[in-house]
Amino acid sequence: TDLPEFDKAEKDVRDRIARLMAIKGTKSPDQIHKKLGHIMWNLVGMGRTLQSLVEAIKEIEEVRKEFYTDLRIVGSADDLNTELEKALRLEDFIVMAKMMAIDALNRNESCGAHFREEYQTADGEAKRNDEDYMYVSCWKYTGDDAKPILIKEPLKYEAIKVQTRNYKS
Repeated sequence: TDLPEFDKAEKDVRDRIARLMAIKGTKSPDQIHKKLGHIMWNLVGMGRTLQSLVEAIKEIEEVRKEFYTDLRIVGSADDLNTELEKALRLEDFIVMAKMMAIDALNRNESCGAHFREEYQTADGEAKRNDEDYMYVSCWKYTGDDAKPILIKEPLKYEAIKVQTRNYKS
């Protein structure tokens, strides 16, 4: 705790808390969180489309703006405050939601548990694109108004055969 890095980290957290406490809006963290959850469920969930993902990113941005202009945190920052804890986590969730939608928009395939409706076989099965997407995506967050950077980690299977699942046979 006697290093300058600790002092900077502590100051950054205190500044973040003070910024959120100062908003004095009308919406609780739960109200905003519920709105974000509906966007993710309806537009980025198990079944998704190009249009739904583009709309989700737009709506997540609207939620982010609402969060920073109309958030209300009751209580004090100096006491045990579950509303403040929720707001801090929600701030992180908003970033994560946008990153998830960007990642889903970037993958032009259906694979695993998530289904891009534009990418399906004639039988309605998931249509993978292993030639272009045989990697793990990691997105580097570069700021709220900046484009994240895609980092790819190639997938190399040695013990299994990569193949499309077929749930109809």
